[in-house]
Amino acid sequence: MSVRCSSSSYSGPVFEASITRTIAADGLELTPSLITSRAEEKAALGSLNDRFVTYIDKVRALVNHNATLEAKVRQVCTSFAVT
Repeated sequence: MSVRCSSSSYSGPVFEASITRTIAADGLELTPSLITSRAEEKAALGSLNDRFVTYIDKVRALVNHNATLEAKVRQVCTSFAVT
């Protein structure tokens, strides 16, 4: 947006000012501090997401290991029950 300040009664120099505004999709004006805040929040959420993925991977590995152990226990129990 360009603003031109002039008036027929003003005889001084004419100034042009350029105003840059960034508007988010939700209509919120993004100031530099808000953009920084959102960037920090995005980085924090990315870190939390990485930790969550690691946690889920560990849980899946434990579930698989538990299933293997349960199968071994059943095998031992059936071998003792047959004899």
